[in-house]
Formats: sequence, structure tokens, C-alpha cells
Amino acid sequence: MINSLFDSHLHLKFSGSAEKSIMNLLRTCELNNVSGGFIIHMDSDDSEIPLSKLLSSLKGKDNFLVFKNFKFKEKKRTVAKIVEEYYQSGIFGLKIHPRQQGLNLKSKYVCQLIEIAQEFEMPINICSFDDGSWGRIDLTTSQFLWLADQFPKTKFIWSHAGGHHVLDFLMMARRTRNVFLDTSFTQSYFRQSTVKQNLNYAIESLPDRYIFGTDFESSDYGSSLRDLYEFYKVENSNCERLFKSNFLDFVSL
Repeated sequence: MINSLFDSHLHLKFSGSAEKSIMNLLRTCELNNVSGGFIIHMDSDDSEIPLSKLLSSLKGKDNFLVFKNFKFKEKKRTVAKIVEEYYQSGIFGLKIHPRQQGLNLKSKYVCQLIEIAQEFEMPINICSFDDGSWGRIDLTTSQFLWLADQFPKTKFIWSHAGGHHVLDFLMMARRTRNVFLDTSFTQSYFRQSTVKQNLNYAIESLPDRYIFGTDFESSDYGSSLRDLYEFYKVENSNCERLFKSNFLDFVSL
């Protein structure tokens, strides 16, 4: 039996209509005692599940918050206008996906976006999963620390906790005060390797910075969630923080 928890990495799956897609996500969370989470709205979602419909569907559901993947623009004035519109509409934070967007973290466009987002105290969620293609965009692990240092007033989530670089990301997170990490995808993709054990070690080593997330597992969500819940209940001594309080701390900071 899963006690109430939060999932920091949820995605929408198109189910015939925007309304049904959103309803299915929320219903699935309810059935599995997921009390809230971060919904990542990607550019690819725009045509089938418009952002406006998602935000209107979440009214009154204060524990479900949206990170919007940002389409980079060249003109700072344009970026500032879009970020302000996002903020006014109720979007919680912005999502950067370096691999998909073809930019490393020292790009002037990335820094420009975060500089503007910082004015609105909007957190930044960055994909930190290296699928082997980082070299094509000159992305390195050290750039994550560099960016966090450049913007100390901005809250960051390094999603996927660094993937197979999990111990490097643990050590960098130790040197920051403005970074959290979510456990999504990595714990399942590397489930039969030592990476999963390293991730568990990292969570226990820095217990106030890791937030549980799934990436809305491609297999059956309920069974995936139960497997992960049971794993951490047995292996990890900081489950209350992982499943609940770190999420709430991040939201309230």
C-alpha cells in the first residue's frame, strides 16, 4: 500500500483529446495516492494539449504545478514578454532540455532566459540525463554547477539526478544551496546496474535535496510506482523526505 507521495516528474500522454489526456493523468495520480507533482509541458505537447487547457484544468488543484519547456528566442525583449505571460498565467517554472533543444548551458540564450526568470522567482528544471550525445553540443557535467553558481538566487532542479553521472551530480549539489535533484527515469533505466544503488546512496548522503519522480513510466504507472516505492522503503532511510517533504520544501522556498 502506497502512502501519499508527490511525483516531481509527470508528463502528459495524448489520449484522443486534451481534456481526456489531462483527466487521465490526474485520475492515474489519484488512483495511486499521488497527491501532487510537477507536470512537464513540452513544446511537443502544444498542438494536442494546449497549455491554456492544462492550466484551466488544474485550477483548484494547487499541488499540481507546471514547468513549461521554453522555446528559445533571440531578442531579450521577446523572452521577457513571454516569461512574464507565463508567470501571470500561473506557470510555476521553466524547463530546459539541452539535448532536445541543441544548446549547452553556457549558451547566451540559456543565461538570458534564467536572468529574466530570476526576476519572477521562477525555478528552472534542467534535464541532466546524458544519453551519449552531450558531446555533440559540448555539454558537460561541470556546466550545471557553473550555471547554479551564476544564478544563486534561482532554484534549480537537475532532473534525472545526472543519469549515470549520479555521483558527480551528488558532489556538485553538495557545493550549492540552490539545487535539488529528481530521481526520475534514472532509477528505472538503470534498474539492473549499480547506478540505481549509487542513486540510493546519493539520496541518503544528501537527504534534503532529492525529490522522488518517475517521468511517468512508459510501462504501467501503478506497478512501476509500487516497485519503486517498495525499493526505497527497504533500501532508504529518508523516505519521508524523498517522497514528500523535499517536494513541499522546494515549492515553498
